[in-house]
Amino acid sequence: MLMEQASDGIHTYDMQGNILDVNFSLCEMLGYSREELLLLNIRDLVSAEELARFPIRFDDLGAGRKIISERRLRRKDGTFTPVEISGNILGDGVLQAIVRDVSERKRAEEAIRRAHDELERRVEERTAELARTSEELRAEIIERKRIEETLRKNEEARNELLRQLGAAQEQERWRIARELHDQMGQRLSALMLGLKSLTISSGQQPAVEQLGQLIEITNQLVEGVHTLAWELRPLVLDDLGLITALRTYLDEWANRAKIPVGFFDQGLADRLPADIETTLYRVVQESLTNILKHADAKGVSVILEQRENNVSLIIEDDGKGFDVPNVWCAPLKDRGLGLLGMRERVMLGGGSLNVESTPGVGTTIFVRFALAK
Repeated sequence: MLMEQASDGIHTYDMQGNILDVNFSLCEMLGYSREELLLLNIRDLVSAEELARFPIRFDDLGAGRKIISERRLRRKDGTFTPVEISGNILGDGVLQAIVRDVSERKRAEEAIRRAHDELERRVEERTAELARTSEELRAEIIERKRIEETLRKNEEARNELLRQLGAAQEQERWRIARELHDQMGQRLSALMLGLKSLTISSGQQPAVEQLGQLIEITNQLVEGVHTLAWELRPLVLDDLGLITALRTYLDEWANRAKIPVGFFDQGLADRLPADIETTLYRVVQESLTNILKHADAKGVSVILEQRENNVSLIIEDDGKGFDVPNVWCAPLKDRGLGLLGMRERVMLGGGSLNVESTPGVGTTIFVRFALAK
């Protein structure tokens, strides 16, 4: 009676596997009638291949051991259904098996397995895709680094070429200035002396006047040559240093421009490296040229200061000023080469140049170099 009430399939069989009794649930599960199952051996419900791999353990069951296993039982229509079988002995050589249909569980497990396999497939595809992307990025990074290295080397070569060009220009300026000073200056001075002696020895008034005009022209040539030599390369910069050269230049510029210039120096006890002295001098020269052309200034101040291993130059005017961002961002043809040239020269020398300006107030240029310790 209990066998018929159970939802699981139940059957009993002897030690040879002959089926002795079955319940309705097992008949419904396998599609057989009770009478048909009673004519069968339990081996008839299992495939030969499965029996070869997992034989029925009659000896263990007969010894009283409970065995739980999973099998596929053959239905009457020839299909197989997965089941979980719990076998044990009832006594007097009678064995009992409780059969539970696990089709739903197997389908769920299969669905999980397929989902897992699909997930694994997608993971493998994604991993391969990421590997390809990573390889592409790595190749791109290598190429970018190669390009950056090429650009860096090109920039270094460009800067070195500009430094060499600047040094060559300064050397040529020095040669021309020396030649103007030593040869042209001396010859013009000799001409001046000759003209003056002719003036003294000549007694005719027209000749004296004409000689006076020639002396004036010669004097202008002398001053022009002197100024040109100074603009090209002040020899005093090489001989006596930056401070003396700046004082002389600023005094002459103030006289010519009719604009007062204040010069203040502090902390420069020794000579600076020659390239830095030249750069600072050229920045002052270019700045004052710009002030004269564009600033409409009433006064200028120049401050040169050294503190420990840093030297700074400040050039300030009270002119009309300008909008600094607009000047830096303007097209090259519209902003001229003054500020650009100064910044390029300072940067090539390892320094920095900043400009502050307010329209209607004035302009300040800051230059800074770090000296080698």
